[in-house]
Amino acid sequence: HMPPQSTLDWVAGQFGRTERVVRVRRLRNAFAAAMHAIDVDDGAGTRHELVMRRWVRADTPPDPGAVENESSALTLLGSSAAAAVVAPALVVADAGAVSADVPAVVMTRLVGRDTLAPIDLDGYLDGLVDTLHAIHAVPVPAEVELEMYRPWGLERLTEPPPWTHHR
Repeated sequence: HMPPQSTLDWVAGQFGRTERVVRVRRLRNAFAAAMHAIDVDDGAGTRHELVMRRWVRADTPPDPGAVENESSALTLLGSSAAAAVVAPALVVADAGAVSADVPAVVMTRLVGRDTLAPIDLDGYLDGLVDTLHAIHAVPVPAEVELEMYRPWGLERLTEPPPWTHHR
């Protein structure tokens, strides 16, 4: 599900009237939403490297408030209180699909790649734990509304998965 030109124009328009999208590529391993890397160029040498998350699947629409919640979380992690956390910055969000073709969040792109099967699993998990500790140490101001974490799809889970060794 590549984003339509109208949605790409909306993304480029966040940076000015002369900016244009010069590259779009699908990111792997997205499940409930389509993820695309988007490069926006102003024609004078400035390139904005972005990621757009779009809820395109009719069978897995975003939970109510998911776009707003992700926007709030990205804004909070971009605050000075979260200086220890490396996170993308929120560029724009469209929960109601007013400007984008579907509900969408656009954020800056971080350097790196996804790792589904790390060679050093213990080191990888230690890094995840350290990151989660840094995220959970960020104070949430009273005016910021964040939904409680709810793992997606667990409402249908009735027993442990058959592959687990810890039943």
